[in-house]
Amino acid sequence: MMSSALVYYDLLTAGEPQDNSYLEVRSKLPSGGMRQEYVPSRAHRAANALIERRGREADTYIGVAPRTRQEGARDAVKRVHALWADLDTPEAIAARERFEPAASMVIASGNGQHAYWSLSSPVGPDEAEAANRRLAHVLGPTCRPPTPPAS
Repeated sequence: MMSSALVYYDLLTAGEPQDNSYLEVRSKLPSGGMRQEYVPSRAHRAANALIERRGREADTYIGVAPRTRQEGARDAVKRVHALWADLDTPEAIAARERFEPAASMVIASGNGQHAYWSLSSPVGPDEAEAANRRLAHVLGPTCRPPTPPAS
């Protein structure tokens, strides 16, 4: 049986090429900065091991959009395979529960939930950002639109 983490990585990277596609893993450093590391997008077990290792030390995050190179810049994103929303209040969670279509995956976060909607075909970063903003608008003012990748 596949772990839920591996299913999550597959949702983010479905159809990504074996080469030149990376998951970005960010961890907070004690100095206050962020450590950025990259794992090939289809190397799900390696990504999981890195996230578990870093997660024991610090808050750790994974970039939802795969990168085409080992860089966190927005122009390193060419394809997005899922839309997402950060739901930090009971009202936002209730709105997500009523929303159609239902989220493909919901993950508990430190302050609520992160919801993901798998796309049948990948879209570009501009289209994904616009769709995520529309999704946040529909889910209500208690849903924060996702932060786009760093520029």
